[in-house]
Amino acid sequence: AVTKHCAITWRMAALAVLISLAAAPAGAQSCPDTAAEPSAVVVATSFAEPSYDNSLTRAELAKRRGLSGPVLAGKTDIDTRTETQTAISYVEAPGSDGICYSISKIAVELAADRIDVFVAAEYVPGSCQHDLTLAHEHQHVEIERAALAAYADLLRQELRRGRFRGTSWAPSPDVASRQTTARVQRVVSTVMAAKRAVTEPAHEALDSPANQERESARCAQQ
Repeated sequence: AVTKHCAITWRMAALAVLISLAAAPAGAQSCPDTAAEPSAVVVATSFAEPSYDNSLTRAELAKRRGLSGPVLAGKTDIDTRTETQTAISYVEAPGSDGICYSISKIAVELAADRIDVFVAAEYVPGSCQHDLTLAHEHQHVEIERAALAAYADLLRQELRRGRFRGTSWAPSPDVASRQTTARVQRVVSTVMAAKRAVTEPAHEALDSPANQERESARCAQQ
């Protein structure tokens, strides 16, 4: 079983996503139409090494997941974090108020900062059931590890697409920075949603009764 605690931290205030992206005033037309693109697009990942706990009973593990009774042999908790930074270059808009700006930097960090793997205290280290449960929980960890790497690559590709090229108008550098961050956040959110659409069914299949029955049979045969 796997539980993900998702803590998303943006560099800009959350209200930035509420900034109006309505059509710019007439002065916006004075910004040159260029093919400028961000000089730096960085998507970094970090994935913590798991910590292990064999001190909680099956019932205690179930309670941590909101269940009752001794129904969980193991459990994995993963705390994730996403941080976004952007930078712009700008000049005063010719013949009008405001600025003409382009995006000079996009940096995103996707992190799994903490991974806690639990095996029920009823299963003594070295026993078949302990080793089987630990291997099962490691599969949950590897699903997340592989997906984080794969979707970081996809996010990098999306951020380098044409949508972030060119020059735009804004009334001020502050507004331009907020608009840029909001645009990047939307792309990050879309890619992370696509990741969850793949990993959640994979976790569910791993925890399915049929798969658990197959796994348990290995120890019954010994």
